[in-house]
Amino acid sequence: MIYYAHSMKLYGSARERKELKLLNQYFQEKIFNPNQRKIQKAKEPMHACIEMIRSPLISGIVFSTIHNYISAGVYFELKVAKKQGIPIFFLRDGQVEPFRGAFRMIGKNRHSKWAKVVTYASENG
Repeated sequence: MIYYAHSMKLYGSARERKELKLLNQYFQEKIFNPNQRKIQKAKEPMHACIEMIRSPLISGIVFSTIHNYISAGVYFELKVAKKQGIPIFFLRDGQVEPFRGAFRMIGKNRHSKWAKVVTYASENG
């Protein structure tokens, strides 16, 4: 199963529907979308998302950005996936590609809400 990490600002939007359609065409596996009642009604929705990423059901994670930024929630989801050795994919410009890059939180405190995504043109970077 592929975990679809995206900002809550996209939940229920036409963009979310378009991205899900593209992901279902690209991946042979089922897509897990955290935009579902069970997750959002959990006492700690972010904890439920992290536990899903840590579960053996997840074989990859794909994320999208808003103007090359990700929300703090997506940042933490990607950090967990990276630590677990889960392959990370980047959805941008209608294409899915393996992610080669880095994430940097904006601001110096843990209350930052956004992270900048820095991509590398090649593995040599």
